[in-house]
Amino acid sequence: MGWLAINQKKWQALDRQHAGYVLQGMYRASGLDIHASNYEPRVDSFGFKEPSEKRKKAENYFRQAIRCIPKDFFPVVARVVLENKVISGKNIQVDKWDLCRGLDYLCDFIVQKKRGV
Repeated sequence: MGWLAINQKKWQALDRQHAGYVLQGMYRASGLDIHASNYEPRVDSFGFKEPSEKRKKAENYFRQAIRCIPKDFFPVVARVVLENKVISGKNIQVDKWDLCRGLDYLCDFIVQKKRGV
């Protein structure tokens, strides 16, 4: 797991990795990753169909999950988990710590959701 093992007090590297996969899965299931290029309104003016119940639940879960991550850590979590980009730049070590901290908050959220709290 490499640097996901940084500062493993409460959560292990595998827990953090799983939390990232869960967040990415909810992002994709919610349909928020779909971008319409060259979108033109339909002639019949009805637009899109109502989203399914599954998609609504996924979007709600995703929005709750990102709210649990502090604003200081969210940019690097979004860059790595949602955009699938590599950490680079001047402050690589700081970004790694921020990613691990953000994923720790996400792990807490996932455990609370499983318990039904």
